[in-house]
Amino acid sequence: QQLLLVENAPGEQCAIPMKLVSRIERISAEQIEQSGGRSTLQYRGSHLVLMSLEQAADVQPLIIGETMFVIIFRVAGGEIGLLTSDVLDIVIGVYEVTTKGFLQPGIGGSTIIDGRSTLMVDLYGLVRKVDPVWVEEQTKDLHGDATILLAEDTPFFREQMRRCLEGAGYQLHIAEDGERAWELLEEHGDQIDIVVSDVEMPRLDGLSLVRRIRDDERFAHLPVAVVTSLSDEADEQRGKEAGVDAYLIKLDQEQLLQAVSGFLRRAEAS
Repeated sequence: QQLLLVENAPGEQCAIPMKLVSRIERISAEQIEQSGGRSTLQYRGSHLVLMSLEQAADVQPLIIGETMFVIIFRVAGGEIGLLTSDVLDIVIGVYEVTTKGFLQPGIGGSTIIDGRSTLMVDLYGLVRKVDPVWVEEQTKDLHGDATILLAEDTPFFREQMRRCLEGAGYQLHIAEDGERAWELLEEHGDQIDIVVSDVEMPRLDGLSLVRRIRDDERFAHLPVAVVTSLSDEADEQRGKEAGVDAYLIKLDQEQLLQAVSGFLRRAEAS
């Protein structure tokens, strides 16, 4: 996974998935304005709402220095800027994320990167906590009533997707690997409407699970989305050949909800 390392406050390192970052801007403190009780930045002819982690999570307060960094990301059809004191690095690796004791709005867990404790930022959780009414209004069309089989072996990613999907009104059957997902399909196949699966999993990987689904007439009709941290055109082509309907980026919760909503709309239209 490719992560952007930032410093929220002195000594407090945080990580943000690079796939979710639209742009990074360096600004001066004088550019930060207060409008309607919000911190904003005049940006590309409009106002960009700025948020900080302390608005949602129990973290150290952000210290406004002469120079700040704004991590811009898209959510609920608009752009938001996360204020940070510094941008440290971009790293690529496989990191074990601990959720126990760290899970809170805006924070998805903690890991160790370059010998330092690092908080994993949950951008969507941050915005939902700070401005729940706006998020609900912007995403209400993505809510639905269906049952989803979710297969993901990593507790951190599994919990993020579970909260996202259940928060949008979906019922879940959850599996920790592909083989267990297949068992749940055989047990509850008449209830399941959609499958969402990780690609890399023990016992039975995601693409092998998809092939098994497509080869079984009981389940071949089910729409399947796979989620991954890193992908390229070759990966997506392999997914299409296996029978994948949508290739999604892990932790992009809006993209996940859009894919699920699209599956349901197509099912209703057919």
